Amino acid sequence: TGDVICSEQLHRDPGMRRRFSSLVEAFRPDTVQIEQAFPYLGVRPILDELGMRPRLVFSSHNVEHTMKREILAGAGWDAKDVEALTGRIESLERDLAQRCDICIAVSDDDAQAHQAMGAGNVIVARNGASRRPSSAASERRWKARIAARGIRHTALFVGSAHPPNWVGFMSTVGTRLGFLAPDTCVLLAGGVADYMHEHFRGRTVDQVTMWRRLWPLGRVTDSDLAALLRVADVILLPITEGGGSNLKTAEAILSGRPVVATDYALRSFEDLMDLPNIHAARTPEEFRAAMLHAFSRPAGQRSAEQVRRSEAVLWERCLEGVAEAVASL
Repeated sequence: TGDVICSEQLHRDPGMRRRFSSLVEAFRPDTVQIEQAFPYLGVRPILDELGMRPRLVFSSHNVEHTMKREILAGAGWDAKDVEALTGRIESLERDLAQRCDICIAVSDDDAQAHQAMGAGNVIVARNGASRRPSSAASERRWKARIAARGIRHTALFVGSAHPPNWVGFMSTVGTRLGFLAPDTCVLLAGGVADYMHEHFRGRTVDQVTMWRRLWPLGRVTDSDLAALLRVADVILLPITEGGGSNLKTAEAILSGRPVVATDYALRSFEDLMDLPNIHAARTPEEFRAAMLHAFSRPAGQRSAEQVRRSEAVLWERCLEGVAEAVASL
């Protein structure tokens, strides 16, 4: 809940309040964009104190109170504490929805939720990706490292330590990885690797044996990530909870590599599910079967038209209507 605490401190802490107020008074913005709801906890009272009424753009990545409720309940919080905090966040989102001149949502479902909370002018701009240029040297280095371990097939899972990432992997792929051949390995990249290595290592027999098929890479550089996206046989998107639309889904679609994803991970990208190499799964059993299927056949080639369609996930395409809408205020 650091996002809530930090946002409140913007107004509660005297030094922060003075500094931020002086910046706002010096700049005197005619438009303020709130990126995710939380900063408004501190921004609104400061604007009120200064007597400012700028136009307001609410850029929402998720319906936050719903996602926080899932995460905190899953973390074992007391039910009363969960409802007290998520109730405050819901009130904040309702206030923003009703006050904002533009609400930017990342999926149709989120847009409907914000409209139900009172948002009038809603734009859907799904999350996107940037091209990640990969060097031949980086690809050769990773292929050599993989081969040195006797690994023939690789699946790549990239994510932060955000709970929906590791919860999705544990509930979809699971700890019993005997369904994978001995020469197959799942590469874990990003904060999720560090989290899983710390919290799911050696507590049970399943967890001990699970690490024979997992390789925790931790946080990697952009160039290494670009190379891994090129050399991995399969990219995994095992998301089962959370909100919004998934950044890693856009990145996987743009890569052109075989992708195994839950239906949940493909939210807001349904129009691209028919592209070659995208395998959707509704259950853990379907997910694991899709992994094996993807390993067993070469990646399909996309036509020029299919490549053009996949480029709909580029940031400049996803956000093309947002700048115009803000400029028109």
